[in-house]
Amino acid sequence: MTIYHINKGIGRASSGVEYAQKYRNEIFESIGKKQKFIFMDYIAPNLTSFTQPLGFASKNIIWVFGYMAGQKSKGSTYKISEFEKGLSEPFTKKETNNVITYTLENGAIQLKVWKTNLTNLTHVETFRGSRLLSSACYTDRLSHHVYFTNGKVTMRVFYKEDGKIAYTQYYKEGEITLTVFENELLVGRNAFYQAFFKRLKFTSKDLIIIDRSLDIADALFAQQKKAKVIVVIHAEHYNDARSTSDWICWNNFYKYVFTNAHLIDCFITATARQAEKLRQDFEIMGKAARVEVIPVGNISEAQLVNKEVNRFNLMTASRLAAEKNLNILIKAVYEAKKQVPELTLTIYGSGKCKVELEKLIRKLSAETYITLKGHQNLTNIYSEYGAYVSASGSEGFGLTLLEAISNGLPMVGFDVPYGNTEFIHPNHNGFLVKKTHFENDVVALAEGITKLYRSSFDFNTAKIYSVEKASFYTNEKVSKQWEVLLQTLQD
Repeated sequence: MTIYHINKGIGRASSGVEYAQKYRNEIFESIGKKQKFIFMDYIAPNLTSFTQPLGFASKNIIWVFGYMAGQKSKGSTYKISEFEKGLSEPFTKKETNNVITYTLENGAIQLKVWKTNLTNLTHVETFRGSRLLSSACYTDRLSHHVYFTNGKVTMRVFYKEDGKIAYTQYYKEGEITLTVFENELLVGRNAFYQAFFKRLKFTSKDLIIIDRSLDIADALFAQQKKAKVIVVIHAEHYNDARSTSDWICWNNFYKYVFTNAHLIDCFITATARQAEKLRQDFEIMGKAARVEVIPVGNISEAQLVNKEVNRFNLMTASRLAAEKNLNILIKAVYEAKKQVPELTLTIYGSGKCKVELEKLIRKLSAETYITLKGHQNLTNIYSEYGAYVSASGSEGFGLTLLEAISNGLPMVGFDVPYGNTEFIHPNHNGFLVKKTHFENDVVALAEGITKLYRSSFDFNTAKIYSVEKASFYTNEKVSKQWEVLLQTLQD
């Protein structure tokens, strides 16, 4: 039996989906299951820089583009010194943290070398003036070339391990239009993906777990054969505002698999509340589907900690993205500090909203007590804080919330599906506050934070309750849930 986990992409600041895969990887490794993690998007010149920090073994990674060229997943060992020896003209160079820019003697061509470390590189971009012409990408050898026209990808050429061309792929507006092998032409994305899935040769003993299905499932279903298929639901599965009593407006990311529910052996949600809602919605839509509950996160017994700390030090951890509402959180802490002067807030994570959030902190003159700490390994960090605050409007599960309560943190968050309501028991280990619109949300969240410091809230009892709640999500218990499900699918 091979378990195939299918995802679209992965990044340096991975989302909850990739961390869910990380936890699942650890569980299946512990029970001796053979696994492959498949990534379907063109993500980066070398995928291993993203997969290795999450603990994925290179031998278990399948990147569709490299696989179709017969390449193995591996990090870059191509030396910058080797690259320099190969330059045919004299050059000058300028170096920053991650990039070395070479200007050739004639001045018309610049080469930007992207480093993985002090000695190796991942890819070399060629510029004429300010115009990007191409990018040469490496593992221990040349992996592929990417060609650009007016800043857009128009062609990629992938090479076999022996250096010969494996295939050439053409693009229009970022979409695959044609893939040319020596003896085969594939038109469009779907044909390319189908050819890939066909090469995997699924059997009835295999299990396919889909984490992101959009633009993937249509090709997979044509080639899955008798393999079992599970779809993991990582977010809210429907649009409440557009749904009616007799019709459900599915989330676009899940619409295709929900519509074709008869092809899915099991849907998995992370919480019982969402599973119940999804079953009801399938019934409304006249669909018969199996829905099970298995948390997307788990913790070791050793992570259950109740440590004495400064309870006024708040923290949160998430991507710095608009949907995480960190601007609301920052303003809420600013307001709450007027009543609780000892408050501080540390925000962990990276993302495109960093500059905007830094500006807001400066505008509020809050630099002394609100800090952005970037993306870090938080394993030993949660236990240093007094409480955790979430301003997110929706979480399918909330891995950071689980990690927070496993370290005994009381919590405050909006009363929204599904993570906050899964982990916060009002008045026991924190507070849920009503979410309406921006101004009211700031006031409500600030009020929830100040409640943590009223005499009526027993901080020590809350910490004990959080740890006890987290004990339901240990590796052993979640592993057992997976084993039971796998057994029933094989019966």
